[in-house]
Amino acid sequence: MIDRTIDSVRRLAADLRPHILDELGMVEAIRWQVEEFQQRTGIPCEIELPGAEEVDWSADRATAMFRILQESLTNVGRHAGATRASVRVTKADDRVVLEVTDDGRGITEDQAENSRSFGLLGMRERARMFGGVLRVEAGESRGTTIVVSMPY
Repeated sequence: MIDRTIDSVRRLAADLRPHILDELGMVEAIRWQVEEFQQRTGIPCEIELPGAEEVDWSADRATAMFRILQESLTNVGRHAGATRASVRVTKADDRVVLEVTDDGRGITEDQAENSRSFGLLGMRERARMFGGVLRVEAGESRGTTIVVSMPY
């Protein structure tokens, strides 16, 4: 029982600030998360990080962006019915942009704006806390893209 309690406390602490961010930095944490997603779901996921190494990631912003990435990939795995996904992180002027795209069934406007969609609401709130914005874009025929733009 004590071992289970210790494991639970460790899991809660990791949820607040993932150790991988401190140990490896944001760029490697993104790579690790994408690899973990592929292993867990079997969905191939391309990754592009042009300029991401140049971003001076503050601890709080890195945690927020990492959590948004995790939730986006979780949504792809649970809801999209996708066969492929991609993650792209770029630096644009004073902002960092995260894009998570899938080739799944796509999201409707009603789903994207649903006030009971706690995952999307949480991602929007995390971005907003740091002056960022989150957009949900439906593909022309299929797929969804989550775009987060946040000052760094």
